[in-house]
Amino acid sequence: MAKPKYFWEYPISGDTAAHARRGVGPATDFACPTGTTIHAPFTGRVRPFRNEDGGLGVRLVGSRFTLVVQHLSNNSLYRLNTRRLWRTRIAISGRSGTNPATGRGYDPHAHAYIEDHKTGRRMSFLEWQRMRGHRLGANARRFLGLK
Repeated sequence: MAKPKYFWEYPISGDTAAHARRGVGPATDFACPTGTTIHAPFTGRVRPFRNEDGGLGVRLVGSRFTLVVQHLSNNSLYRLNTRRLWRTRIAISGRSGTNPATGRGYDPHAHAYIEDHKTGRRMSFLEWQRMRGHRLGANARRFLGLK
């Protein structure tokens, strides 16, 4: 089996409902190994950040949407507001941050969600892919209960 090219092709380890119950909001976790390249699903400007649990993240701010990806190994690949084109590298996945429930670091994965500038709505990355008509891999279809 060929190695997935994009982080969103990896198996899904998270559940959007579980994220919502924890107060995190809709998001999708992708069980990608540390060192997986995170590619831009659209053109935008990169804004690296560090969140309250010490995790590294990046925001890719496009004309209509913002992609937020967390638990990265290095968010300093690009300077603030560096323009990145569709399908180019924006970060590298990792294990950054501390799980408040256990006090230990997270297992390697990428936590991703989309913010819609027009409506102000936050949605899981899978929901966004489906809304945009992207072909979903077998893991994504199974996760969403699709055939």
